[in-house]
Amino acid sequence: MNQSPWDPAPVRRRIAERMVPRIVPDAWAVDDVSFPKDGRMSVGVGHQY
Repeated sequence: MNQSPWDPAPVRRRIAERMVPRIVPDAWAVDDVSFPKDGRMSVGVGHQY
């Protein structure tokens, strides 16, 4: 999604509009969950980059 030519904001907005009534969140947290390996011995981190 980070390299798409279209704006992701309307899609994210629509997803939020559909999910809020179902899950009734107290807060939203958006975070990048990927990070590069640090050396050859990073525990639990697959080779990504």
